Amino acid sequence: MHCGKRQYFHRGAPSQIPQPTLSRYLRTLEEHCRRALLRRDTHRMSLTETGHRLLADARAMLALADEADGRLHEDQTVLRGHLRLFATIDSGQSIFTRLITSFIQANPGITAELGYTNRPSRMIEEAVTQALWRATSQTTASSPASRHDSALSGSVTGLG
Repeated sequence: MHCGKRQYFHRGAPSQIPQPTLSRYLRTLEEHCRRALLRRDTHRMSLTETGHRLLADARAMLALADEADGRLHEDQTVLRGHLRLFATIDSGQSIFTRLITSFIQANPGITAELGYTNRPSRMIEEAVTQALWRATSQTTASSPASRHDSALSGSVTGLG
């Protein structure tokens, strides 16, 4: 691409590629294309029509690669998902609600539900029940887990 912008190899080549290596790369590319990409004379060079088309395609491919790379890095830095948490009523209302709200505000791709109970064994039972119902996709409005959910769960998704 650098040679397509300049009239001379030594001006168009990135500094880390020696001119003989660049000439060899260009010759290999022209052989692969079975077309001349540059018009050369003793003092200048210019792109042929095929060279212009290939340069435009190369720029478009590099732009797409940059966009894809940006999306890949964005996926690594943006948290997404749903949290389902259970806590005792006292700590859930006084501590966890504030913490979860702050976390959701800092990570808009996250939603959360916080279930309250005063019996720690009930928290474990509720978590197992919900996991089983969700895994089998049989949760209905009349199921015991759903009735218990509506009575005890406080959604913190919209807090803020």
